[in-house]
Amino acid sequence: MGNGIGKLCLCSTGAGNTSRRHQNNNPFGNSIFYIRPPDTFSDDDFTTFRSLSGASVSANSSTPPSTVTTITTTEMDSSASFESSTSFTSSPMPLQQHAGSSAGSCSAVWCSPTKKFPRRNLLKKILKRVVSVSKKKKNAIVNVCDVNLQEVDGEKYMDNDDDDDEGGGLFFMGSENLQWAQGRAGEDRLHIVISEKYKWVFVGIYDGFNGPDATDYLLENLFFSVYDQLKEILLELDEKYPNLDSVLFSLSEALRKTEEAFMKSVDEMINNNSVLAMMGSCVLVMLMKGEDVYLMNVGDSRAVLATHHHSLKSLQLTMEHSTLIKEEVCRIRKEHADDPSAISKGRVKGYLNVTRAFGAGFLKQPKQNNAILEAFKVNYIGDSPYITCSPSLHHHRLNPSDKFLILCSDGLHQYFTNEEAVAKVESFITLSPEIDPAQLLIKEALCRAAKKAGMNFHKLLDIPQGERRLYHDDISIVIISFEGKIWRSSI
Repeated sequence: MGNGIGKLCLCSTGAGNTSRRHQNNNPFGNSIFYIRPPDTFSDDDFTTFRSLSGASVSANSSTPPSTVTTITTTEMDSSASFESSTSFTSSPMPLQQHAGSSAGSCSAVWCSPTKKFPRRNLLKKILKRVVSVSKKKKNAIVNVCDVNLQEVDGEKYMDNDDDDDEGGGLFFMGSENLQWAQGRAGEDRLHIVISEKYKWVFVGIYDGFNGPDATDYLLENLFFSVYDQLKEILLELDEKYPNLDSVLFSLSEALRKTEEAFMKSVDEMINNNSVLAMMGSCVLVMLMKGEDVYLMNVGDSRAVLATHHHSLKSLQLTMEHSTLIKEEVCRIRKEHADDPSAISKGRVKGYLNVTRAFGAGFLKQPKQNNAILEAFKVNYIGDSPYITCSPSLHHHRLNPSDKFLILCSDGLHQYFTNEEAVAKVESFITLSPEIDPAQLLIKEALCRAAKKAGMNFHKLLDIPQGERRLYHDDISIVIISFEGKIWRSSI
């Protein structure tokens, strides 16, 4: 027996050659792009997604995890790094100025050409978790060191040693034609998995705080927990409508089990590493299959839909969990009526501005609060948690008026309203088709951050990671197009 954080992948570290990885040696940010293959379209799926673009930029400095994870030391060296399967394109985001533009002008653009990397074996990374976990198992998170890899006809399969599972206990992820991408920017983590065969997309954006362990744990575990909960639907080829409530409940169960495993790991390690009790993350998950979009969020990341009826409009599909939301503040005060400092200085216990989060056990359990350094302890009254990981859930069925969906961490909407973000993306698509809009949206956010601080754009970029967090947050964005827009920079 051992803890889930400490032994996640001791048996697979050093296997870098099995996973093509783009490392940005000038760690500012990265961009990604995926175009849905033409042979996966049908005549009547005009509203399902055509392309996906994403970008991230780091403000926080790179902090190595306090525990051993599946992310190796070389992967953790830079503040922004990225890796993906072969159907994604990827590039770093250095800046150059247009000829004639003034120094520091926001007319500078991302100009690095998009690289497409040669085909490689992605199985090692994809197979680092058992997906076909038996429903009988209590924990949906399986330690990769307990996995047996078998070689059949030159391909690696995973043996889950479960005689009751269909398929004789062997599951070959490569046979499902999965494409994937994952990246990090400061304390943000981004995870994308796409099944071209079964026409579904998973996007996870994890916005961490107080260290990387919670977000790394989500990156390594949450998708596989979701897959285990929903594999019967995700492996269904027929376009039949699933039970919506059941899908949403399964998403929340996947998150609950993932946090339960993480908190258990923290309990086992807290005496030697008390800072783990303070680490946490916001969670935004989108699962799209066909025309059905399912959303789950905890914290203040957002999903904003652009729709066009008579004019372009924005529709926020997620609820925000922060002390800026009156209902959240009232809920916490009601649950802790005997604690006048439950909300103090606009924060939960004077510390956290989000009212729901993954991890952050010192605000959920008195024993974890008691384990941290005295300087960081809160005056914990009673036994009830001050924050929870109870997610908000939402379903949306796409229709012909839907144009694109913006998924982002809160670093973006510190500088944009929903309406502004949607209008900017629409403008970028129209006026700058040679550059994907996720990059341009991040650049515009940085321009606004620089202006707010009274400095020019390039002076802001010259500030080292860590110090730059004083001026802007880590930002991660994914934009999913429902119109088949293909930005020329990504071809």
